Amino acid sequence: MRRTGQLFRALLACLLAVAFLSGTGATAARWYDARTVAAGAQVHTGQLDLEQGPTTMTVTRPGPDGTTTSFPLGSKALVVGDTVTITTAATVHARGTTLAATLALDLTGLTTAPGSAALRTELTRGMTVTSDGAPLTPSDGQVSWPVTAADDGATRTVTITLPLRADRDGQAWGAELQGQTLTPGALRWTLTQD
Repeated sequence: MRRTGQLFRALLACLLAVAFLSGTGATAARWYDARTVAAGAQVHTGQLDLEQGPTTMTVTRPGPDGTTTSFPLGSKALVVGDTVTITTAATVHARGTTLAATLALDLTGLTTAPGSAALRTELTRGMTVTSDGAPLTPSDGQVSWPVTAADDGATRTVTITLPLRADRDGQAWGAELQGQTLTPGALRWTLTQD
């Protein structure tokens, strides 16, 4: 009987080993671990904003004695020889590591102003645009500059000069510009992320 008992125990040990080692999903052990990640890392967004500065519109008129006088646009009627000067400014707020944007000033309000076509054409024919003293050439009715985070807080000042020449290609104006009106449209600053 001793031999049967040993055989029985050996058979029982084999069955238990097969049960524990089989892939039935029933296991006596469970693997588990957990860690807490410290909070505190903050996420910040960038900023892209435009602050409109002052805009002035003045007329400079040469006098017969060689002196000039200046007055606000619209306070007196224009005469040939006058120069209209528009100065406008905008401050850029651009924050962000890889921020890229375009600052633009739309000038089409001047070139498409309702009223006298002859007066509009003559004023815009000699138009010059400068930014901080440097000449600019408008493209598609606007002037523009690239902006990065390095430009944060920078102010761009633009001066537009519109001369009403005393003559037209060597010929006097006569009555063509007399009694005409023109309503300049708005100049529009935009700041757009690229």
